[in-house]
Amino acid sequence: MEKIPILLQHSGEWDDNNNFINFHVDAILIKTYWKFEQLLRENAKQLQKDSKTIVIQYVIAQGYLPITICSDMSVSVYMELKKSSAGMTTLPLCVSFAKNTIAASTSSFDVAPISPEIAQFESTDMITTFDVQEGDDVILELDDANIITDQFHQNVEKGQIYEDKNPLALVMKQYVVREKCQYRVHKSCPRRYILECVDERCTWRLKASSLRASNLFKVTDFNYVHSCLTNKRFCSQKQVVSAFIAAVVQDKLVDPKTIYTPTDIQRDIQKAYGMDLSYIQAWRSKEKAIQLLRRSPSESYKKMPTYLYMLEYANPGSVTRLHTEGDGSFLYAFITIYASIRGWVYCRPTVVVDGSFLKSTYRGTILTASTQDAEGQILPLAYAIVDSENDASWE
Repeated sequence: MEKIPILLQHSGEWDDNNNFINFHVDAILIKTYWKFEQLLRENAKQLQKDSKTIVIQYVIAQGYLPITICSDMSVSVYMELKKSSAGMTTLPLCVSFAKNTIAASTSSFDVAPISPEIAQFESTDMITTFDVQEGDDVILELDDANIITDQFHQNVEKGQIYEDKNPLALVMKQYVVREKCQYRVHKSCPRRYILECVDERCTWRLKASSLRASNLFKVTDFNYVHSCLTNKRFCSQKQVVSAFIAAVVQDKLVDPKTIYTPTDIQRDIQKAYGMDLSYIQAWRSKEKAIQLLRRSPSESYKKMPTYLYMLEYANPGSVTRLHTEGDGSFLYAFITIYASIRGWVYCRPTVVVDGSFLKSTYRGTILTASTQDAEGQILPLAYAIVDSENDASWE
């Protein structure tokens, strides 16, 4: 069977520009008929890692979001792309290792013996014990029920363990809104999260750090007593946390048909938290909430080449076209499915073209071409999405 040499970039991380950085290089031979489990197993063997922790991704071009290989279909797509590319260095596999592993094994953690007091609850409570080696060697007993995942959790205390840094950050943003005070981020990285009062002489401080080999964050120190003057920390109008407001209102924006204006947000936040938002603050919070729910529109456009490729792969004979400007910005896309192409010979020789304006962030126009089949039913023939600033024609 045909084998393909693949470049492995492993043990790295993705930066904000979707570039895989700080990686090590290896290589592997893979067979074109391999399924996902075979590819995963061979990568784990080559890198001497547990296959359950491996994440395999690749990027089709610079600036595009990484594509994750997670199924037999995604492996087949990668194989087809790799066959059409020249050279071993093109389309390298970017292998990273998942850290959020709570259910530990003796291969990755030093398991401590369970005490008799804990053993009597084994039948009802799932408790995981492992050596986290955070500073001094400390044995922690983690009950899944005690790991905080709720971003609206209100009682912040030393020793609490959060699912990762994100819920902890949102909990603290809610805290300062509720207490009508301010903080500054002293340090925020994958390993540490430190907050301090805006007054450098104040003793208010929160420290949290990640537990080894996991995304869990533990609050190692929290001094909630302020030693600064009240006029410096009680300033609800100066610091408004849009991320927290977005998390509060996003449930009301799930249905796109729901009319929920910035004025409504101002009213609800004032009623619930006693905070007066300006109209622009409420508007920005709404925009961030929509982005949390539906992601960024620009990210959707970046995924369009992948979508069109998969459309042709799943529907052989279909025709798709994607045209861009010289700088890579979107111009227009054209789609016609093979079933419509084949059905055209049985339809009436009349084509109706219609268009509708798009109300998304980048607007534009969607054009459709339709005809009638022998029974008088409408048969869509093709679609085109055209940038609002360009007058693209059908191909």
